[in-house]
Amino acid sequence: MDENSCQNHLELIQLLLTCPSGEETMILEAHPELVDAELVQAMLSVSEQMAAHQDEYRASWLRSYGFEIAHALGMVAATFEEYEQFLMQVLKAIAESNGDPQVVYPLLQANLDKLDDGFTQTLQTWATDTLAKVEPQQRQSIAFHLFNLGNLMQLFPLGDKGSNQETGLISYQYALDVYIFESLPVQWAATQQNLANAYGERIRGDKAQNLEKAIACYHHALEVYTREAIPVEWANAQYNLAITYSERILADRDQSLEDAIACFHNALEVRTREAMPVEWAATQYNLAGTYIERTQGEKAQNIEDAIACFHNALEVRTREAMPVEWAATQNHLAAAYRQRILGDEAQNKEEAIACFHNALEVYTREAMPKKWADTQNNLAIAYSERILGDQAQNIEEAIAYHHNALEVCTREAFPQSHIETLGNMAITYKDAQQFTNAYKILVEAIETVESLLGEIMSGSEIEADRQQLVHRLQELYQQMMEVCLELNQPNQAIEYIERGKSRSLVEFLANRNLYPQGDSYPNLVEGIPFSDIQALIDDNTAMIEWYIADDRILTFIVTPQNPHVQVKQSSSEAVQALVNLTIEEYFSQREDEFDSQLNERLSRLAEILQIEEIIAELPQGCKQLVLIPHRFLYIFPLHALPIEKSQKLDVLNYLLDLFPQGVRYAPSCQLLQLSQNQQHPDFRKLFAIQNPTGDIDYSDLEVKNILPLFPYSRVLAKGKATATAVKTNKDMLKSHCHHFACYGDFNLEYPLESALILAQGKDSEDIHLTLTEILRLNLHKCRLVTLSACKTAITPLYQYNSPQYLSLPSAFLYAGSASVVSSLWRGNGFSTAFLMIKFYQNLSQFPAQETGAVAVALNQAQIWLRDVTKEKLQEWTNDLSLTVKQKSKLLSWFKKMPPQAQPFQSPYYWAAFCAIGK
Repeated sequence: MDENSCQNHLELIQLLLTCPSGEETMILEAHPELVDAELVQAMLSVSEQMAAHQDEYRASWLRSYGFEIAHALGMVAATFEEYEQFLMQVLKAIAESNGDPQVVYPLLQANLDKLDDGFTQTLQTWATDTLAKVEPQQRQSIAFHLFNLGNLMQLFPLGDKGSNQETGLISYQYALDVYIFESLPVQWAATQQNLANAYGERIRGDKAQNLEKAIACYHHALEVYTREAIPVEWANAQYNLAITYSERILADRDQSLEDAIACFHNALEVRTREAMPVEWAATQYNLAGTYIERTQGEKAQNIEDAIACFHNALEVRTREAMPVEWAATQNHLAAAYRQRILGDEAQNKEEAIACFHNALEVYTREAMPKKWADTQNNLAIAYSERILGDQAQNIEEAIAYHHNALEVCTREAFPQSHIETLGNMAITYKDAQQFTNAYKILVEAIETVESLLGEIMSGSEIEADRQQLVHRLQELYQQMMEVCLELNQPNQAIEYIERGKSRSLVEFLANRNLYPQGDSYPNLVEGIPFSDIQALIDDNTAMIEWYIADDRILTFIVTPQNPHVQVKQSSSEAVQALVNLTIEEYFSQREDEFDSQLNERLSRLAEILQIEEIIAELPQGCKQLVLIPHRFLYIFPLHALPIEKSQKLDVLNYLLDLFPQGVRYAPSCQLLQLSQNQQHPDFRKLFAIQNPTGDIDYSDLEVKNILPLFPYSRVLAKGKATATAVKTNKDMLKSHCHHFACYGDFNLEYPLESALILAQGKDSEDIHLTLTEILRLNLHKCRLVTLSACKTAITPLYQYNSPQYLSLPSAFLYAGSASVVSSLWRGNGFSTAFLMIKFYQNLSQFPAQETGAVAVALNQAQIWLRDVTKEKLQEWTNDLSLTVKQKSKLLSWFKKMPPQAQPFQSPYYWAAFCAIGK
């Protein structure tokens, strides 16, 4: 609820409290826009405040009337009086039966319609009022009944599970108001233990935070449940704490698993084979699962420890005594044998197959169809990996087991498992070199996932399912790309790469309701056919698109002359070399070393990418290059890759030297198509942001000397350039060029929070123009956005829950700009200003909107800056508009170098900026 809405609801509540009796309905009818769930919540909140101040009468009336409104809105099933009457019946049944489920559950079952959030709220209100009034002895009695209610609600199998859990949580929490550590430590510990269990199983709320609350409650319980005083409860708490640590989301994952293992071993001090065999077996089983996930220690030994624990569990979990648990243990033991490192590999595979077959003695098609299907799928994978036996027969067995699984895991009944099975079947065919069959299965799998995504609406508990589907779809696209290459269908391979990029962006934006305000929102879902990809370039242009898989680097070369994509593939060693270089470049790089080491690292990158071999594949006469990076390559200035004595020039050059019509970038083919379809012929109006934080002196120099190149301009300088001022300025929407001379910040962990840093407004958040806000802009007249700000071309390197190319430039392209110029690192102030001024001077020589003009203007400016001598630079700066202070700085700087010195020769000074889009 925002601040204005909250205030309006509170004012309406005040009217209801002060109006003459009988006029409440008339007041609500006069404000229909405020009669909603937020009003109900506000009424209940105000009633609690009133009760706390002993205003019992008005609190009771407001609470009751709030429930009446909620009932009318369909939010709850009954009135407050009806809920309260039902609660009294339940508490009476608990008191008379000492919490016997056989007595209480029939009452709950007869009133399933009342087991909702209204019942939870009624319990909360009743407990607050009642516990504040009664005597201490009666408080203990009520706490005991609430404790029992919590236990009953947590285990009740009918009704809405989420609401039942919330009722249980509230019951335990109010019991703890009475059961305090100092006076009733055992009851306090028991309630903490049960509350911890409830948080661990909770559906609602943030899963990570629920687990943290559970861990805290278990630790509270262990303050009383010690090894010496209450050993069994101590062991139970250690066991439950271990389970929770193994599921923990926050904190360090490695340490959480170590904590889980320690707690399991603690529990085994009491849960021995002799004293508590069933509990001992359960602890061994879960300890085994944690060893499998363990990241510390030797992996081979962890798997051996897991196998030993599973065998321990099977001493108690026998086929005869505990068939279901026996089958589950056999299933997980099989998975451990599949991963086993020690021992004979072929024999390990046989052990896994045997264990899966054992599980199928219990997991039958008739009795447990889903578990039967899952085990069939596991057997299929095991047979596809089998070493012994006839390989062709093993593949046939694997395919047969996959088909068995699909009999149960249909798209309608178990869509996620259906897709998983299809994907596994495709891998089996692929590994068996049956690529045509793999292709057919992948087509079915992809169509199924895409169809399901169209059916699932985002929100609530199914959002996790949607995200899982999106992630699975990306895996299927990659598999399909690889199969297409094996079938010698490179055009289809690049189509699936692009389809994956487009689907990733669409799902990401749709889930967050991020749509631009203009009419340029593209239909990205269907992907882009190769004929359209090829149409993006003219006869003088080539396109290079990279795809970095886990085991190789793929380079796709598209030219107008060749009807097929040319594909070059590197080894897995090249991938590792690229990963190492990325870590050096981005995560281990000291800023004061960046300049000196950049050339050497770009040389290594050129070798890794085999750039000279790629260039050799391009047709003679190719004058323009479009680069589409992938993953790690987004952080490197590919246009500045060194070319050692190329065929065209017998000297050391850089990639941009070879292409007189420019080297430009695109996030994807479809966003390139979107940008090239933008028709913005006018380039007369400039909208500039100048030095909003007041500490970037060179941005003043930059903007001041760009302004004369435009007939019309609007500049927001220094304190006037707040985010609100930028977003609401009408000139921004009408301008043809947007120039941001400011700081930038790319958030690698949360890309949507990346921003341009502007001036501080009234609101502390007003300093940021975020990527989210940029996506919602309407830049339907914009030909160029220039981000003269550091690190604005960066994209997420390791985020798999967002598009690889989600960045500030792609956001501006998506919002309607035809081109974007942005930078990869924080540059030198003088060089950045000079480069920008020269870029705009060059661009002013392209009066018509030409595809590639921005790249040519930028590349020419970069080459000029790289090659310019001190003498020529001094002549050029004489024509600039400079302040006395700037002239003095320049003069002092020029005095330090000889006339023929080239002060900006290093790529550090000129290579950071990239031309992206048209």
